[in-house]
Amino acid sequence: MYNERNAGKNPCGIKIEGIGQFSENALSILWCFCAIVDTHHKVSAEAKWLFQMKCSPKDLVQLQNALWNVSASQPILEHGTKNLDSTSFSDLVEERYIDSFVIDICISKFLDKAREVGKGFTVFFPSEFYDWMRSNDKEFQKRKLRENVEQLKQVNDLQQILVPVYLPNHWGLMFVDLVNREMYFDDGLKSTAPPIALSSVKRSLELLLEIYPCHAALQAKFWHNCHRFQRFGMPCQTPVDSRMIGVGSCGIGVIMAAKDIILDGPLSINNFQWQYCEMDVHRKDLMLQILKWRDQAGSRGH
Repeated sequence: MYNERNAGKNPCGIKIEGIGQFSENALSILWCFCAIVDTHHKVSAEAKWLFQMKCSPKDLVQLQNALWNVSASQPILEHGTKNLDSTSFSDLVEERYIDSFVIDICISKFLDKAREVGKGFTVFFPSEFYDWMRSNDKEFQKRKLRENVEQLKQVNDLQQILVPVYLPNHWGLMFVDLVNREMYFDDGLKSTAPPIALSSVKRSLELLLEIYPCHAALQAKFWHNCHRFQRFGMPCQTPVDSRMIGVGSCGIGVIMAAKDIILDGPLSINNFQWQYCEMDVHRKDLMLQILKWRDQAGSRGH
């Protein structure tokens, strides 16, 4: 209609072959019906996927309720200033790509649990880390870095840093091993990290040294000699059969690799025990873990 009007004509509607004729006002209604059809296909796919998972009756009801009976405006899980809603939660089904909210919140929750059991030596900088590092406000950058580091019981406990890396339509993970003076990046496709990843983490280490000049691992300034990342052995994401399991699970891989590094540090390098071809199960388990975190937070609230 826009093109017709630009051509000097005066269209009053649209005819769609096999469907009907629609006035301009009716097109918005047609759009709503299209959205309903899309939702129907999505829910049908989710139901089929859940059936294939062979969940226990209790787990199945939990997952169904979270997917289909929670308003999009009601968060399923909150952490800090972020929340994971039902739309983001549904992206954990099948081979859908997850967003930064799922990645940031899940890694943060695994980190909280590790700190509870005495493994509080990791700092996680969330996906907006690169926005911080692009800022021209040095004090703002230092404040954001300090806010995350000082979640540790003792600043001197800091031994490693994790940061998700977003490439075009793909996720990777950056791992800085302060104790062994190494910097790593990896993903399931063996992609090259974008230049901003290396420059941003180097800048953050310089600022951390200014904030904590007595931290022994930062005094070494080892990052000055790091011109590229090493690989830490992320499992291969290339599909192994026609089902294409794992092809859209780069973000899940980042969460799982981060969890292993949080728990085992450098011992996890080249020693991951999970595979992308098993992502159906890992996705289901992560969904149930999210609901468990939600219930735990609810019980503490009461």
